[in-house]
Amino acid sequence: MHTLDLKQAADFLKMHPVTLQGKAKTGEIPGAKPGKSWVFIDEDLANYIRSQYTKQGKRIALQNGETKCSLNETKSGITNLQLVEKRYTDLLAPQTNQRHKK
Repeated sequence: MHTLDLKQAADFLKMHPVTLQGKAKTGEIPGAKPGKSWVFIDEDLANYIRSQYTKQGKRIALQNGETKCSLNETKSGITNLQLVEKRYTDLLAPQTNQRHKK
């Protein structure tokens, strides 16, 4: 485990120190201020970065713009991408004309 000061942590996260300080104050990014200076644990910062992977996943949109979703996995184990692919396939399927009898 290694600790980083505000500037080191900001460099690690590739963000401005003032931005990091604000996010640390709100608890969005884990850090502590035991005295006059902020202290960050490198493992916590790496975990923060990992937590952003799913939040910023690629977006998929159908041609008609109807559906947009990330690639996150659902509780059933089916990815949203699989759901989009099924919906897209359904939209491309030939439409059957059923005439209503009067």
